[in-house]
Amino acid sequence: KVTVYDMHKKLGGMMRYGIPSYRYPREKLDGEIASILSLGIEAHTGVKVGVDITFEELKKNGIEPLVTISHYEDPLALGEKYNDWQDRKMIDLYVKYATTLFKEYKDLVKY
Repeated sequence: KVTVYDMHKKLGGMMRYGIPSYRYPREKLDGEIASILSLGIEAHTGVKVGVDITFEELKKNGIEPLVTISHYEDPLALGEKYNDWQDRKMIDLYVKYATTLFKEYKDLVKY
């Protein structure tokens, strides 16, 4: 069984919150999400993992956490300061961020 937790009120991630609706209509996105959920996937919105529910609670309920990180999640201020990924400092900061996550959650997250 797959369970998805999303901190936003609606599912869709970058497709909903990063791409304007005139480029990808919300009706189409909602239809695709409904199709995915119809496969039996359970979704909880408005929940911040690590804040509203801990990794320990997830594991206690038989859920194995899967943490994803993306270079698209870098803070805008850092991107502007270091000219995004063209400056080695930005890369070094991202490596530090990823390393911190790995160390912080190494005993709680398998994937």
